[in-house]
Amino acid sequence: MNHTHKLIITDPNIIGSWFNKLAPAHRNPGGALYEFDLDTVISNIPNMPDTKKGAIENSTFLISKLASNRGGSSNEYYLTIIDRKLAQQINSIRWIPEPSNSGYWRNNARMPANYKLHQYVENLNSVIVSTGYDIHHVNFFTFDNRTDNLRVLTDSQHGAIDESFITPREEIKDDQDMIDFIKTVI
Repeated sequence: MNHTHKLIITDPNIIGSWFNKLAPAHRNPGGALYEFDLDTVISNIPNMPDTKKGAIENSTFLISKLASNRGGSSNEYYLTIIDRKLAQQINSIRWIPEPSNSGYWRNNARMPANYKLHQYVENLNSVIVSTGYDIHHVNFFTFDNRTDNLRVLTDSQHGAIDESFITPREEIKDDQDMIDFIKTVI
């Protein structure tokens, strides 16, 4: 899996074969929260390292299906990863993936305009990001909004990071892509 800004599930069967098996914890107008059942993942991916097991147990996935630009339905599902311990607070707000290739998720109108999920996660962790600073996604996956993946940098430090190798979008098209995603990102 390349480093990417946006993670999209293009085969709806992935939702059924991976996520619907895992029992959505809660639905809201912006998407559904899913918590991976560790036994299910281990049965699908043998030889899972213990470090990955802990990460899977501590992560939750928010998945949203966006309408297409023409107002119809799309077969693309957008995914973001959050800390399980923050899931209830995050899911109390409607979050939607941005239509651009940024991979960021933004809030509905109940917060300041363009308030991003990664900013909210840092605020939940009592991190205040002031003017002249920015939040960096350590693994370059902007859909990975887990606390351990976020670092506050100065604007100049953040601007100096080479992102030329990042692809605008990564697709999960089949079971092997899903396995690669889990092995690479989580």
